[in-house]
Amino acid sequence: MSSYEVVRDAVKAAPSPTQGRLHFAALLAREAGLGPDDFIIVGGSAIEFHTVGEYTSGDIDIVSSRSDALRGILRGWTFTGGPRVWVVEGLEIVVDLVKYPYTGDLARTQVVATPFGAVRIAGIEDLLVKRLASAKHWKIPGNVDHARLLAVLYRDRIDWDYVRRFAAHNDVEDFLDALLRSIERAYGGRKTGSSTTGRR
Repeated sequence: MSSYEVVRDAVKAAPSPTQGRLHFAALLAREAGLGPDDFIIVGGSAIEFHTVGEYTSGDIDIVSSRSDALRGILRGWTFTGGPRVWVVEGLEIVVDLVKYPYTGDLARTQVVATPFGAVRIAGIEDLLVKRLASAKHWKIPGNVDHARLLAVLYRDRIDWDYVRRFAAHNDVEDFLDALLRSIERAYGGRKTGSSTTGRR
């Protein structure tokens, strides 16, 4: 097993805290022998990577069928906590082992290469809708801002037809409509979400 010191040095040597967390995730996946299909970064950490740190999460949310193996590695790296949330002093990293399976569309995820291996990151469309769902159903209003950030940054790439279907599935069509109206007022121009299919 790679030592905690090796992991710490890899994180600290990264050009940014966001890249450091991405490198940590890749090291964790590599240590567990997990490929990108069974190690998916989700939630706020996925939004952080998609926005290149414009939104900062600070934690790493992971979905994997082998959470027990990941827990063993985290213990070996002096992380404490569990069974879901793990912390360690000196790295400013919190690991959240989210319940398996991944609940989005795997085809919309993105595989990102790092010096320590590849990791898979949740799709932009799924993240956007899930942020709206947590804002509406879990009463976390700040998550609308995260959805807005994704919608603005990727408005020409997002598959809006899929977003609308997934929003209906999660009962957040009203929140999606309000979000799109606010973006149109702020930025003007072409109506966001009106195209048939965005680029992937």
